Amino acid sequence: MGRSNFRSTASPDRAARPRNSTAGGPLPSSKNSSVTGVVVMTRNSIRHSLVMHIRGSLVSGLLLLLPVALTYVIIRFVFDLADGVLRPWIEWIVRQFGIDLTLPGPGIVAAVIIIYLVGALVSLRLGRMAVNWARASLLRVPF
Repeated sequence: MGRSNFRSTASPDRAARPRNSTAGGPLPSSKNSSVTGVVVMTRNSIRHSLVMHIRGSLVSGLLLLLPVALTYVIIRFVFDLADGVLRPWIEWIVRQFGIDLTLPGPGIVAAVIIIYLVGALVSLRLGRMAVNWARASLLRVPF
């Protein structure tokens, strides 16, 4: 059998001792070094990992909940506005017929109608052009 062309990249000292033996000296002190596949983690690396995990979870949660919260605020604003404007008119109309009745939530019906009309407007070509113009304007704003 002839000589192999395979050359080891390990130092001669390391090649002589088995991988699971620590007889050759102390463990390496580097925080990312590994001995027999075990990563040595220091307090700083554990703290950094924990901070990165918490930061990532907070950002993910915020990105999920922000549109939901914004939608709620917008719908609530439209409801309160419509309810404040329509309630006196509806109560006046009902009193003209001699009925003493307070109808709860005319703003809900008005909010649904307003949201439907806005959606219909956006689905039209004119509405899409307005949304594209607003989006392009917002993209030009420097951050």
